[in-house]
Amino acid sequence: MKLFPDGSKRRRLILIGSFILGLSWIGGVIASERMFRGKTLWLMNSDVDEGAFMAGDLIAHRAWIANPTSQILSIRAEPTCGCVLPTFKADKLAPFALTPVDIQIETFGKRVGFHEEMVQLILQSDQGSWTERLKIKFEIVSSKDKS
Repeated sequence: MKLFPDGSKRRRLILIGSFILGLSWIGGVIASERMFRGKTLWLMNSDVDEGAFMAGDLIAHRAWIANPTSQILSIRAEPTCGCVLPTFKADKLAPFALTPVDIQIETFGKRVGFHEEMVQLILQSDQGSWTERLKIKFEIVSSKDKS
């Protein structure tokens, strides 16, 4: 004996389950929008120590940013100095999207010792604008200290 011999009850249960799942997802999106008010961004690999380099080396770093909101975010980057070059795939981040931020740091002329460079991300949505920071730490060593 089959539980749903004609399949109609099974289809009805699948339809009701899908409807409840969809409502739950929409409720979660609405709740996160109220909780974060659109002023949030997930940053991955955003505060790192890249290690030791010699003056003149090029440091390449990749951070990731994610937009957990249902709004399109405009992104602009301002580095702390001219030796830092951040690049994005696009200047807008779609809702629920993930994108890399590639950062290159030219170390020519840097003195031996510890350094910290930052990239300030200026973000804007329909609800306002705010800033986030990416921080890269590194050390410049003399050639005999590198080995």
